[in-house]
Amino acid sequence: MGSKLRHLDVKGSDAKGIFYLRNYQNALNIKRWSRNSHDVLIIGAGFIGLELASSFNQLGKNVTVVEALEKPLSRILGDEASSYFVKMHEKKGVKIITEKFVTEFINDEKGNLKAVLTKDGTKINAEMAIIGIGVIPNTTLSHPDLKVERGIIVDQYGKTSLSDIYAIGDATVWPYKGKLIHVEHWEHAYNQAKVVAHNIIKEDSEVYHAIPYFWTDQYEETFEYLGHALSWDKIVKRGDLNSGKFTLAYLDKDNYPLAVLFANKSEKRADVESFLEKNSKVDEVKFSNLNIPFKEL
Repeated sequence: MGSKLRHLDVKGSDAKGIFYLRNYQNALNIKRWSRNSHDVLIIGAGFIGLELASSFNQLGKNVTVVEALEKPLSRILGDEASSYFVKMHEKKGVKIITEKFVTEFINDEKGNLKAVLTKDGTKINAEMAIIGIGVIPNTTLSHPDLKVERGIIVDQYGKTSLSDIYAIGDATVWPYKGKLIHVEHWEHAYNQAKVVAHNIIKEDSEVYHAIPYFWTDQYEETFEYLGHALSWDKIVKRGDLNSGKFTLAYLDKDNYPLAVLFANKSEKRADVESFLEKNSKVDEVKFSNLNIPFKEL
């Protein structure tokens, strides 16, 4: 696999009823155990964690999410979007506990999970727990001439620093707008694989230039994100977050767009792609004006 799970190794972590979601068998094990579980704990409020919270909530489970950060997803989407996600889940009855670290799993006499403890002594009942605290690129393949910087470095053709060796997916970092970036999403691996296949057949015949993209579906809502912004100088808004249909653009210091989050089909993906490819300075007044079609921005 292109990445490895981050594990939570604390007291009691060998209890039955603790899961990670990485492959099909993991999904089957979670499904089977959940049939006899009512109190479900999700550790980590990233996209995987919140998607799981949504699914279990809709199955009638009592769901609690524990997150180490103060504002879930804020590092990726900003504070306003973070607040939207938290409120969306809380309205559905999911309890989200932030700035807490799980330090112990408590087992019953059969070795099954029955509760967890956080660092401050808070006890949370849980008959099953799913841990989603991220992944790291799998760079266990080693060679003295293989260049690695968080992931295996590849060029615009997918080539590594080793002659005739290519790499794709979660294990890699690649050039995007003059920087090496890393994206953990299957669509990237899929698109990158097609480009690499062409370059294996005919060397340096196709450049990988896809705009990074991911989406998440939670409850009846869907969110899409195009671009790449580990940091930004400002966020401009289009639409009303209270309505559920909104668009956020993440801008650099000169008002050039880095990425766009659009919720519940507020925009068409093709229009957002064109907006980012055009890479023009964003007029904040025009951007917020819903009477101006997005494709004309």
